Amino acid sequence: MPGHGLHRGAYRKVAPFVFVGLVCILPAAAAPLCPADRIDERVAVAHVHDGDTVRLRDGRDLRFIGVDTPELGREGRAAEPLAAEARAALVHWLATSPRLLLRHDKEVEDRYGRRLAHAYLENGDSVAARLLAEGLAVTLVVPPNLHDAQCRSAYQRAAQLGRRGLWDLPEYQSVPATDITARSSGFRRIEGRITRVSEHKGDLWLHLGPTLAVHVARADRGLVALAPEGLQGVRVQVQGEVHPGKRRAYLRIRHPGAITVVP
Repeated sequence: MPGHGLHRGAYRKVAPFVFVGLVCILPAAAAPLCPADRIDERVAVAHVHDGDTVRLRDGRDLRFIGVDTPELGREGRAAEPLAAEARAALVHWLATSPRLLLRHDKEVEDRYGRRLAHAYLENGDSVAARLLAEGLAVTLVVPPNLHDAQCRSAYQRAAQLGRRGLWDLPEYQSVPATDITARSSGFRRIEGRITRVSEHKGDLWLHLGPTLAVHVARADRGLVALAPEGLQGVRVQVQGEVHPGKRRAYLRIRHPGAITVVP
């Protein structure tokens, strides 16, 4: 989502189709969504775990880069909204051909030993971009795996504006920073005014009131490119995974698309 951030600048068509109560009508000759600049590997899918992870026929688990789908219910926990729909969509897209085309990025495995790659359907669509376009996922940008992040983010923005899928649910609507408590958690879109800016050991902290701090780590500052001067008093919208803390919740920003100025 090439976005207007504070500057310019983890790891979703062809014929119309219908699945799990969701209807998608697409142009018959639509260009591929965020097509690959190269293909490094061709693989066959044996099983779809969920919307962003599959088991390959060679036994490897593959986690798609750049996207995060709702979690299915496991170990007694309830499934998150549209988790089943995200999985069903991927199953549907792979029904005619279980093959994926992979484009590698900087990292090839995550900490769980899963293969990491950008995945594409046989028609050239990025799986992540397609999930995002349907509102069945959110962007997950984890440096150094940054290939085509802006292209994918554009489809998330379009889904947000169209209130498709997740973006029509109450829990995915933008909330004021004053609604966030120290114990808040989960994906949130938050709007508020930066009341205080602080730096510690190269990390930048943007405080949106007393109970929420937005963290830009030193390692990410070159990418996000936020200068602390002039930020205090600016009204922004941030989005990402909120983590609870003792005195305040915090949200880490790792990409410019995760923070935008609110006019």
